[in-house]
Amino acid sequence: MKFLFKFFLVLVFLVVMVAVALISFKPITLENKVLTPMQVAAAKSSLQRLLTELRSESEVISLVMYQSELDALSDLAAHTINNASFENYVSGSIYTSAISYNLSQLIDFSHKDLYLNAYCSMEQQAEKFIIEHCKLGSILLPHFIAEPLVLGTLKRAMKPKPAQLVQMLFEQIQVKTSSLTLTTERPPLLVQLVKDSFKSLKQQATDIAVGKRFNAKKFYDYVTLLERNKANSEELSYYVGLVFQEARSNLIAQPSLSAASENRHALWALASYFGNSKFAKIAGLNIPPDSKPLQTPVVHGRKDLTLHFLYSAILEQLGGQQIGLNIGEIKELYDANEGGSGYSFPDLAADKAGLSFSQFVVYNEQQARQAQQMLAGIKDESVFFPMVDQLPEGLSATQFKDELGNKHSIEYKLIEQAIDDRIRRLPLYQ
Repeated sequence: MKFLFKFFLVLVFLVVMVAVALISFKPITLENKVLTPMQVAAAKSSLQRLLTELRSESEVISLVMYQSELDALSDLAAHTINNASFENYVSGSIYTSAISYNLSQLIDFSHKDLYLNAYCSMEQQAEKFIIEHCKLGSILLPHFIAEPLVLGTLKRAMKPKPAQLVQMLFEQIQVKTSSLTLTTERPPLLVQLVKDSFKSLKQQATDIAVGKRFNAKKFYDYVTLLERNKANSEELSYYVGLVFQEARSNLIAQPSLSAASENRHALWALASYFGNSKFAKIAGLNIPPDSKPLQTPVVHGRKDLTLHFLYSAILEQLGGQQIGLNIGEIKELYDANEGGSGYSFPDLAADKAGLSFSQFVVYNEQQARQAQQMLAGIKDESVFFPMVDQLPEGLSATQFKDELGNKHSIEYKLIEQAIDDRIRRLPLYQ
């Protein structure tokens, strides 16, 4: 017994020591810039150029990633992932990638911020590009530990051939003045390997987010219900009422069923049928090819608001409410660039409404049952969707900057607060 007690004390001591070594009171990264429409456009352009080059069938791969693009991608990542800041920079022959994650929402330590810091420093040597060292908190991982650890993690996340290919391409990266370059002969079957890798990673992420929570027959029953009634209305509210009436009827017929599960199937059927059939594939399901809506139903007479609502509902299911909102804001910032539809607060209201709706109807059994009672058979969109009148839209990047500054300004926050208040007062959440 004394031995077990001593062993427990030693274990606790080791855990505390590791925690102290990992956690810091200061971040190692600089604070990321407030995301602007131009940064979103730059990040999207960089990603598109990267994917286009990887998918190309030319004999040679030729890629350049400039420091300005690395900065834009870092800012985009920080905007997408809350409490995280990223820094990627080139200095001489060294490329460093760093992250600081604020743990304050997970650990309350005397009202002080705690950070989990990590970085890897990569260097171009005579023969190849290598991971020179990494650091996790204050724990230094030298080359002979860091590189096998990173590459080993890569091999576990990907299939063997794609992992070997990524390692081979990584080793041929060159560091030049304020840029990373890759020029090499294109490996055989690269395009297919890239596609297979993305598909595998997407499936792994989906399995984590969605899991095995879907019953194919139940999902198809809801899709069939929508298909049978697709000519009955042009309003989204009618179809929301239709599927939640079915969910409630199923629960009345079989009280042992889970209301949250019924609502989840109803929501995914609604979004997959009217929003995008690829949503069904994410959940490992398929929309029958002959099941197609006559048109996208409307909210406040607008189809775009319906799509924002449904897409955001699925984003919340996959990544949570905050990530879904961040992605919605990124999309609006991109639209503010020349050629886009402009920054739209009605669109943002639809995003927020979809996120709140998705979270509420499946959060727990009590709320799921409440949602069924409120939504079953409705035809009034004001039950679950806010008014969007007097909300600014169509703002160009210049107008957005002149009138609002950025998404952290008081002016922006006041409009956002008005949207949140409208959603909070909706009958569904009373």
